[in-house]
Parts: sequence; C-alpha cells; structure tokens
Amino acid sequence: MATPKAQLQQWFKYLQEFQIACEQVDTDVYYLDLLKFANEVIAKDLPTTNEQNQFVISAQNATGLTVTMADISSSSTFEALLETVWNPLNRFVAAFLRFGAPLPFSAMSFTDFAKQKLSAIFPDAGMDANWSSVQKGLVSSVPAACYSAKQQKAAVDLLSKSNSTTQDLIDLISKMG
Repeated sequence: MATPKAQLQQWFKYLQEFQIACEQVDTDVYYLDLLKFANEVIAKDLPTTNEQNQFVISAQNATGLTVTMADISSSSTFEALLETVWNPLNRFVAAFLRFGAPLPFSAMSFTDFAKQKLSAIFPDAGMDANWSSVQKGLVSSVPAACYSAKQQKAAVDLLSKSNSTTQDLIDLISKMG
C-alpha cells in the first residue's frame, strides 16, 4: 500500500496528466500553472464532443483511470473531474496530516482525527517539530502553485488559534483556488 505522501503526490500527478491530455486538444492550457488549470472550466477548454472524447482517451491512457463522457458532463472543472474519477484531494491531505501527527492522533479514525484541536496535535504551533516535518512534506509533495507561501503562512496561523480543528487545516490545504 502506498504511503500517504505517495498518495498525495499521485493526486497531483494525475492532475498534471489531465493537463497534458488537455494540451493535446487545447494548447492554451500549456501556459497555465497547475492551480489555474485545476479551476479551468472543462466546457471552455473542451467545448466539442470530439475534443472531450480525445481528452478522455488521452487522460485514460496517461493515468489508467476510467474517465467517461458522463464524468466530463457532470464535472465543471478539472479538479472536480479528478475528484469524481478518483478521490477528493481532502482525503489525501487528511491522510498525510494524520500520518505526520504524533500518537494517539495518528492512530485515530479519519472522522475522529478531523475533530481534534490543532493545539492538541501541534502544541507548539508553527514551532512544533511534528508540524515542521508535516509542513516540509507538504511543500515537497504539493506543487507550489497549489500550496503557496500565503497558504503555508495561513496554515501556521491556524495552528495558533485555540478553536481550530484538523478539519479546518484540511480544508485550508485542500482549497484549490
């Protein structure tokens, strides 16, 4: 089984593969950073059925994921499409955070872990050794456009707020836009 870090990296690799597949049809997406691509409206970049079919074939070949025309129709953005055909980003962020948390938090169910106060998990806030390790892992696993310096600072600020929960941090890191 892949580690939480590998799974998080895989999510972004699939998103990059979607961008490459889209570039074969709409070369303008080549110039977009990954965050902008994630939030692109699929119907804008792939307006015709022929273009959508070409993307589906390329995306399936690149990722091994099953992508259908119904998935394209029901997903407004490329991020939403990836979450439809694989899994939501927040699932992998939660797993990564839990993996980097000390015991007993790292052994909790995702539901229980999401309810925990950040001050209990990372008692020294931004100076906490476990948090430093988690933050380094996030920076090395998530493309810079998708986990910016501004988001990194906001994450550290969130650690200092007494009522902040792990779910708040998961939501902040998973926000693609």
